[in-house]
Amino acid sequence: MSSVKLKTANLAKLSDNIAVPTYDRTAISPGIVHISLGAFHRAHQCVYTDELLAEQGEKAKNWALCSVGALPNDETLCRRLNGQDNLYTVVTRDEGGMSARVIGSITKVMHAPADPGGVLTRMADKATKIVSLTVTERGYGHDPATGKLDVERSDVAADLMMPKRPKTAIGYVVEALARRREEGLPAFTVMSCDNLQKNGELTRDLTIEFANRRDPSLGNWIAKNGAFPNSMVDRITPGTTQTDIDHIKSHFGIDDAAPIVCEPFKQWVLEDNFCNGRPEWEAVGAQIVPDVYPYELTKLRLLNVVHSAFCYPGYLADYDFVHEAIMDTDIQRFVRRLMDEEITPTLPHAPGMDLPSYKNKLIERFANPEICDGLPRICMDGSQKIGNQMLPIVRERLADGGSIRMLCFSIAAFIRFCRGIDEKGKPIEIKDPLANELRRAAQAGGRDPRPFLNLTHVFGADLAANETFVHGVEQALGNIEDQGIRSAVAAL
Repeated sequence: MSSVKLKTANLAKLSDNIAVPTYDRTAISPGIVHISLGAFHRAHQCVYTDELLAEQGEKAKNWALCSVGALPNDETLCRRLNGQDNLYTVVTRDEGGMSARVIGSITKVMHAPADPGGVLTRMADKATKIVSLTVTERGYGHDPATGKLDVERSDVAADLMMPKRPKTAIGYVVEALARRREEGLPAFTVMSCDNLQKNGELTRDLTIEFANRRDPSLGNWIAKNGAFPNSMVDRITPGTTQTDIDHIKSHFGIDDAAPIVCEPFKQWVLEDNFCNGRPEWEAVGAQIVPDVYPYELTKLRLLNVVHSAFCYPGYLADYDFVHEAIMDTDIQRFVRRLMDEEITPTLPHAPGMDLPSYKNKLIERFANPEICDGLPRICMDGSQKIGNQMLPIVRERLADGGSIRMLCFSIAAFIRFCRGIDEKGKPIEIKDPLANELRRAAQAGGRDPRPFLNLTHVFGADLAANETFVHGVEQALGNIEDQGIRSAVAAL
């Protein structure tokens, strides 16, 4: 099949089975600056906004996106998107087939390391009503054990020393808000779309803490005038590979240098807490609610925690992809026990959610063979994910006297993974901001998890000193050592 290069002038040439923007992209302008150009942002928030522009036209025209590549290695993606008028294709795949849609809601793409001044100017502009974030757990510059700003971290320390030349997301937010205050402009809403418990509240606390360290009056102004809605976001979105790009080109006849491949399912629950207006995302399926917490906690613990819980045993069992691991009978039984026995008792009531159906749907989504979500992607940043997401459950279960056997096994598998070598002697690449520290502690302890659990900036002093927890992890790690990962999972 011959292919058509993706750009505005060629949209009419695309195959009829590819949905394209039905609104006039020359008439829309960005009211949202989004920090991070990752796959999830483009598969989720941009899709909802694209659907809204198509639904509401003129009414929504000032709610397009300026998306910012925050990292040095985002330069290639920024260049690719700019080269195709900031258009890209979202391809959804499951066993029922594939569908493609060209997304046009991004009108401007910027690269922060190359043009930090331009990004700050855009954020401080009165047209910007919302600054949104998908910078992952580590991008917030905080200590997961305390929830406070990690002022010892080099990038955070540098931003506090030179606040007008920021490098961190929170640094950019505070400097842009400071400029708006100086110019007499209203604050923008800061909207976290990351998988963090109470993500809006965390972002608010970190932003105000950073601002107070710079100027307490600025912190007070942000606290009084800003807004930081909590949100729950969901769509499984693996990183795009060259194979994906080639397949999309051959299957749909579209030459797209920056496509996204994801599952059909998507969900967005958003707290109605904005200080400067917002799009009517509820018109295209988002849920705008007074309290996100029950939905957020349910999704975070049943999807994200479970993802982290079985990715390390799955990797150690020599699986490559999420769907392969979850289709292992013993791993799936482990996952279901973890969900039912140790996570579900910690969940609040979420109106309208049917938990048994939700859990079954999650297994079905994990098992989607068309997504090919690599386990190494899920294994990334384990210290942050476990610290932020899994350990709060451990603490609750300990306080209530509940079982933590499955949780301890998950952490033991993470420790075994962090040794950096699998059961066949093959090296494991640990992609984590604490990679070297994790490897040293895992190797030093051997069968004894204490050197690893004594990393208090991950586990906190409380868990490192809790004998029930330490013994549970020690027993699980010993089982993995004695039986091998597959037999140890089966024994659960």
